[in-house]
Amino acid sequence: MWANADRFTANSFYVPILFNATTNLADFVAGQSNGSDAQGTPSSTNYTVIGEPAVFTVSPAMVTNSQVVILRLGTRERGFLLDRIVLSTDQGLNESGFNALPNTGSDTTPPAVVSVSGSASFTNIVIKFDEPLAAASIDPFSFAVSGGLTVQTVTLDLIGLKTLTIQTDAQTPGSNYVITFSGVTDLSGNMVPTDSQVSFRAWTLATGWATREIYSGITGSAVADLLNASKFPANPDALDAVKGLVFENSPRGEDFGMRLRCLFIPPATDSYMFYIYADEQAQLSLSHDESAAGLTVLVTTPAPASTYSPTVHGGFMTADQLIVGHRYLLEVLLKQAAGDMRLGVAASRLSQVGGAAIPPLIELRGTNIATYINPATALVTFSRQPQGTNLVMSNRARFDVQASSPGGAVSYQWQSNGGR
Repeated sequence: MWANADRFTANSFYVPILFNATTNLADFVAGQSNGSDAQGTPSSTNYTVIGEPAVFTVSPAMVTNSQVVILRLGTRERGFLLDRIVLSTDQGLNESGFNALPNTGSDTTPPAVVSVSGSASFTNIVIKFDEPLAAASIDPFSFAVSGGLTVQTVTLDLIGLKTLTIQTDAQTPGSNYVITFSGVTDLSGNMVPTDSQVSFRAWTLATGWATREIYSGITGSAVADLLNASKFPANPDALDAVKGLVFENSPRGEDFGMRLRCLFIPPATDSYMFYIYADEQAQLSLSHDESAAGLTVLVTTPAPASTYSPTVHGGFMTADQLIVGHRYLLEVLLKQAAGDMRLGVAASRLSQVGGAAIPPLIELRGTNIATYINPATALVTFSRQPQGTNLVMSNRARFDVQASSPGGAVSYQWQSNGGR
């Protein structure tokens, strides 16, 4: 049925109170189709299973007369897709039990791979199938990965039964790998072809970008409120890549937390100071290398602000120099309560401080930062290209383009004769 993020959208529907219900809305449980969170949020954010309190009795006369019993479901919006419908007398049926039920009818089609991708940890591979798998058919020794990688574990998601996570040795960023596997079956016993193969590319480094995680529904205005939230850091509500570390109302909203991570790439060997402002509060940490284990808090904003301050900055000890071309993990945590969201992060070289209250600042964008991205989502499909036009000098020209990406929203940068 509805998921917490999906109610009031096309991913919700009307549930009938009883069999043989009419098309009148009064015969449907509207509260379970678009009600409040009190109904319960499913752990997988796909659907939940709720037992109906009403009892529909099938009489002997109905059986004798071969009367047809109708289960009528009502869609709230167009475009809704139902994956499975299960009729069960088990009032304790939960989501994992729901997925483990075999399909009725004749199923002769083996499971097929929907997607495969690496991960930011460079040790996990995620394979998603189009139907539930039999847990007993998953054998780590039936999986092999090219490039000399050793398969350590293969784990099946026991809620959806469609996702396999393969743990391997460290993968090389940007490298291509082939996974070969056998013996995997669906719940009807249909087996994938022997030595089936799928390929993927390990996450790769992209300069000019930072990884952003959004944690919604967290009250308070202090970074501590984000750190103490149960969903942080494992369960962000949204994850994407962004250009640069200056934001204004992006995202627009209230009561959320944000974590930004990127690799700082010093333009010159020097000691560096980092400046930050935020509304409400933000905290900046830096590591001596690319690892999160080495993160050290450098500065926390003392009060809401919309510009850099000569007193709000932090860095390593003056003697600690960052080496040109090396990469250092930088993390920013922000907690937003109400009002406009603002955040700015910049760096300065201590050798160029001079007498200014705020020394020349280095914007954290372009070749100064980088992050690892999933190549499987770093794809852009153009459905409409801009068309050329002629116009009189000093008049305006309008160009339209339309594109989509599995990685989320698409950013555009217009160029004229090779320049921005």
